[in-house]
Amino acid sequence: MSSQRLNRISEELKKEISKIVMNELKDPRISAMCSIVSVETTPDLKYAKVYVSIYGNKEEKERTFKGLKNASGFIRRRLGDEIKIRYLPEIQFILDDSIEHGVKITEILNEIKKKEEGKKLINQVVLKLIKESRNIAILSHIMPDGDNIGSCLALYNALLKLGKNPLVILDDDVPEVYKFLKNSNKTVKPELECNFDLVIVLDCGDADRLGKSIKYLKNNNVINIDHHMNNTNFGCINLIDISAAATAEIVYRLIKGLDIPLDKDICQCIYTGIVTDTGQFQYSNTSSYTHEIVADLIRNGVEPSKLYKAIYQNNSKAKIKLISEALSTLRFDFEDKIASMTIKKEIFDLIGAKDEDVDGIINLARDIKGVEVALLFRETEDGKVKIGFRSKDFINVNEIAEIFGGGGHKRAAGAIVAGDLENIKNNIIETVIHEFRR
Repeated sequence: MSSQRLNRISEELKKEISKIVMNELKDPRISAMCSIVSVETTPDLKYAKVYVSIYGNKEEKERTFKGLKNASGFIRRRLGDEIKIRYLPEIQFILDDSIEHGVKITEILNEIKKKEEGKKLINQVVLKLIKESRNIAILSHIMPDGDNIGSCLALYNALLKLGKNPLVILDDDVPEVYKFLKNSNKTVKPELECNFDLVIVLDCGDADRLGKSIKYLKNNNVINIDHHMNNTNFGCINLIDISAAATAEIVYRLIKGLDIPLDKDICQCIYTGIVTDTGQFQYSNTSSYTHEIVADLIRNGVEPSKLYKAIYQNNSKAKIKLISEALSTLRFDFEDKIASMTIKKEIFDLIGAKDEDVDGIINLARDIKGVEVALLFRETEDGKVKIGFRSKDFINVNEIAEIFGGGGHKRAAGAIVAGDLENIKNNIIETVIHEFRR
């Protein structure tokens, strides 16, 4: 039989079966919210696969489908009255969820559209508030890193060009390694009692990580700008973009949106934020857009080789000693898939190390062949333990860090836990092992 004739028969069957189901079936189990999607007839006309879509919950679907199957004999007899063909096919009902899936997809697409429109609106509000404000405080988290410092100084330098009066307020000193950035010496401690037109918090997932600077959130317009997926949305306005590789990416977009010309100083700050938070472009959060931004930064004066030397080839003697001590504690678990190191407070103090000297040490454990998860345990001043988490391919360390009150990204996260060092180590390692076994 030709395919054209077979298609005509299938269409005719679909039309007649739809009429019978809608008008003649009296079975109370059959919902009115069902429709015949299509019919496929075999070339020998022995079977007709009738694809039916049923709207409702699981029980309603099962009940209606059962009613249709029980009615297949009646439907076949009625087809014999209406359609004149040599062989009348046996009816086989098949549940088709494609329409429901289509509805869900449409809903998802509409939700995405709303979110995208919402993001654009938030961006516009942020730009408007910055333009209308003069005295602007820029805050970020304690124990600053490259994205923290780079983002703050990039925005600070940009706002100066816009004629604003910005102020970067940090609990801690700018790490030595980032002091080459323009105006790194202009940051102040949270001791001032100032009124600001606007407070912008950068790269901080939770207000509790602001330290003493948290006081500036009171009685002020607060814009919270971040790229961490577990951000607590503590601002009056929250500009959170988890697709950004670094907060510095978002700051770059803001500066462009404010029509502030990029110069070498601003670009070096943005580049520092991006290169450090992507692990020198190694992490999976690095996107093609990240590289497009970096290309623009290079066009505007950034020299990657010089910045690499400034950031990564400028280690203090204390850091090298700290690396040696950390490596001496190297421990392997779960068939060597987990590597962990420990830095005790007494060793840290004896060496005369600074917080910034810890940066990057965890990567030495992560980079060992066969290791999937690396952990760094460090005792802090207040009797707590700061834990660094890193992974290579498939373990989401952000989810593990969240269990212990921390967070971050899939491949890099952190947490601070109070308690006994050894108990914390064993608890976290057991949690990671459990994640492997899931």
